[in-house]
Amino acid sequence: MDLPKDVYPTPLERELWAKAVQTPGEVTDAERLIVLRQADLTTQIAHALEVSGLTPEELENKALTSPESMTSEECRLMRNGYHIWDPWESTANSKIHWCHEDRTAHLKARRALVTPRDDAVSLAVRCRANDFSAARAKETKARLESYAEDMKQPCKWVRKLIDPSVSWSNQTRRWGFVVFRDSATIGDSNNDSWERFLTVMDSRVDEGLRLLKGGTAIIPTKEFTFSDGLVSESSPEILRSIFQDRVAGEVDPNPRILTNTFLLVTPEVVNACINTRTPWIWAYDAKFVPSTTPPPPPPSADSAAGAEHYEGRLKVSLYTLLTWFYAVRSEELYSMDLFWELAQKQPVQAWSVPTQSGLYHHPLVILKKGTLYPSNTYELENGP
Repeated sequence: MDLPKDVYPTPLERELWAKAVQTPGEVTDAERLIVLRQADLTTQIAHALEVSGLTPEELENKALTSPESMTSEECRLMRNGYHIWDPWESTANSKIHWCHEDRTAHLKARRALVTPRDDAVSLAVRCRANDFSAARAKETKARLESYAEDMKQPCKWVRKLIDPSVSWSNQTRRWGFVVFRDSATIGDSNNDSWERFLTVMDSRVDEGLRLLKGGTAIIPTKEFTFSDGLVSESSPEILRSIFQDRVAGEVDPNPRILTNTFLLVTPEVVNACINTRTPWIWAYDAKFVPSTTPPPPPPSADSAAGAEHYEGRLKVSLYTLLTWFYAVRSEELYSMDLFWELAQKQPVQAWSVPTQSGLYHHPLVILKKGTLYPSNTYELENGP
C-alpha cells in the first residue's frame, strides 16, 4: 500500500496567512476556509450529512449544547476540517512535519480569523475527542490483556470445533463443506488431473489451517463431502435445488457441515489448483435468489463494458477456504456479495484473508474510508 505524501503549505496559503494577519477584514469566505484548513462549503455539507445526518451549523450547535452526544466519527470529521480522511491521510495533512516558521505563521493567521464561537466549538470538540481517546486507551489496555490471554489458546471459532474432553490428536467433530463436481471434469485424460487436484486441494487448505493456533487439531476432522453424481456449472439454480434437497433429506444433519454454502469444482478450478500458485474454488450462496438481486448498473464511461457483477458465487482461495471463509459463513457475519466486492480487488479475484498472529484476521470486506482496523481484530462471535 502506498502511503500518502506529507502535505506542506503552498505559496498561496502563505500569502493568505499574511493577508489574514494584515487585513483580516478583506479575507473572503473562500479564503477563510483555506486559512482554517477546512473543506469548501459544498464538501462540508456533504460530509457532515454523510457522517451525522446534520448540516455543519447543526453539528456545531450539537457540539456546543450537548457535546456528550457527539460521536467519535463526528469529532474526527470536525477536527479534520470536514475532510473524510483515513488515518494515513490525516497524518499526512497534519502540521507535525511543518517547520517552526510555518506553524507559527499559520497559528497567527488562524487567530486573526476565528470567532469566539469557533473557539467554543473547537474546545468542545477537543474535550469530547479526549474522552474518546481516554476510552480507547482503556479499551486498548483491556484488549492487550485479552490478547495475552488469547495467545495461550485457539481463537474462538476454532475452539467450537474442538472437543475439550479429548486430546487434540483424537478429535472427532467433523466439519466442512458439501462439494459438487462439474461433469466437464470427467474424462479418460482427466483422471490423473482429478487425483492431483484432490491432493493439492487437501494440501493447500491444510497450509492455511496450520497458520491458526489450534489449526493442527482440526485438520484431521475437516471434511469435503462430495455429492453423488455430476452437475453442470451452467445451471446454478438446479445446483442450489439439489443442495437444498440434500439438506432437507438428512435425518441427522451435522451442524458443522455448512448448509448456507456449498462448493463447486470445475475444470477452471482444477487448472488453478494444479497449475498456478493461486489455487481457488467456487463457493455458492445456497440462499441466493437471482430475482431479488437488482440488475448491475450500466457501465460508466471509465469502466470496462460488460463488467461482471455478483451472481451468488465467488472464488475463494484454498488457503482461506477452511479458515476465515468457513468461520464467517458458519456465523453469516457478512453477506457473500460483500466478499465478492473485496475479491475483485485481489489476485485472480479470489477472496483471501490472511491470518494474523494465529488468532486474528485482516479485513473481511472492503473497509469504508476512514475506518480504523487494528491488526489484532476478531470480528466473529465472542461466545464460548
